[in-house]
Amino acid sequence: MITTTMSLLGQMKQGFAKALQIASDNALYNELPECSILSTVDKLSIKAANQIALQNAMDKYFRSTDVHFNIKFLIRNEKAHKSMLMTADLISGRGFVVRNSGGGHIMDVKLPNKVGDALGKIVHPSQATLFKVVMANRTVNGNNYHIYKTGIEQPLIMIEKVYLSLYPLAKMVGLLDCECVYWFRRPDRTILGYIRPKLVLSGRTVVIKFTATQTDAQLRAAMMGAALLIILHEVYPEIKRMLEASIEEAKLSSI
Repeated sequence: MITTTMSLLGQMKQGFAKALQIASDNALYNELPECSILSTVDKLSIKAANQIALQNAMDKYFRSTDVHFNIKFLIRNEKAHKSMLMTADLISGRGFVVRNSGGGHIMDVKLPNKVGDALGKIVHPSQATLFKVVMANRTVNGNNYHIYKTGIEQPLIMIEKVYLSLYPLAKMVGLLDCECVYWFRRPDRTILGYIRPKLVLSGRTVVIKFTATQTDAQLRAAMMGAALLIILHEVYPEIKRMLEASIEEAKLSSI
């Protein structure tokens, strides 16, 4: 009897300790780390660090279906002489790995596991999914998206694609590859910021502008992750194809 009671107490203690560990892990992995600096930066730009290296990776894939690549993107503070704030390395078989200037791992940005309405997901360095970006509806301007926080049914952020009258003219003279702006809004329509193409003669650069009144670093990190997914799907669709092929190859090699 005493042995049985002690055994039950031991099981209860183990169960309690496990529950505490799960609660601790959930709290620990509920936010993206190393990104507090985003609360102080209102305007970012994202561009490939080396356009030639990027083009070489694409040429290698389309010429010989080589799906091994590591393409670096720079995330810069536009209001601080374009100083590098973070990097986003697009790694074959994985996705974007985002780090701050000190090397701190902020997030991974990945394609969805299944084909469907999802644009992709924003993942904690522990590989716990914190945000999902899914297609909300189709409009005359294209797709709109919602950002969901894991475990919450209502969207955290809505992304709306809007065409601007100025941009088609710029496109005609070869200044950019896109003529739209994506607005980030709360469900109550409060504007959080936007992303847009930057008017440049070469390369493909995207600017992220955060509203000065909405400084939450986690929200801004989610917006930045969503911007990387939009870049992958709409600015560099050929690289998305490369990433999809590399993920499939990684799955086959693990069998």
